[in-house]
Amino acid sequence: MADETVTFSINVEKWDEVPEFLRESLPLRVMREMHNVQDNHRLLVIIAHGFIELLVSTLVKAKCKNASKLKNTRDFPHSAKLLILHELGHIDDFRYRSLDWFRGLRNSAAHEPLFEVNEEEWKDRYKQVTGDHVEKAEQVFNVTRFYDLCRMFVMTFWANHADVFGPVFFPKSLSVQPVLIVPKQQP
Repeated sequence: MADETVTFSINVEKWDEVPEFLRESLPLRVMREMHNVQDNHRLLVIIAHGFIELLVSTLVKAKCKNASKLKNTRDFPHSAKLLILHELGHIDDFRYRSLDWFRGLRNSAAHEPLFEVNEEEWKDRYKQVTGDHVEKAEQVFNVTRFYDLCRMFVMTFWANHADVFGPVFFPKSLSVQPVLIVPKQQP
């Protein structure tokens, strides 16, 4: 069977309508889990970052000839892998700063006894790191809630490296570019 590129939309509220082989895929299960915990910032950060960390490790494995030496150890934690990908030009300055900021947020979520993200606080902190990208994200990706930002991190990182991630996480005969549709919450 020749490779076939499929673009589709997924509405997490109509999960049963998604083809079973896609429902069972790790990326879509992660996105559904993020949707289910969107109001629990600690869980949201840990789930989103856990998947990003897996994607970063997958990218390192694909792009570094000595990737087997870069396992998650004290010598090569996630922060070192981000730095290596940045230095090699596989992630740009904006992505590096964003993911490094998100890594720090994940550490807070994992280690602080009480963790909550105030909407204005995350926008201010993220803007300090990335410049005017908060406003651009609000316009382009409809990022108005913290959940939207976490979803954007996962989806844009995937989209930037779909050629690497697709074959790893989806069937070999299918090149998949999923678009997650999440209904807007009423104010």
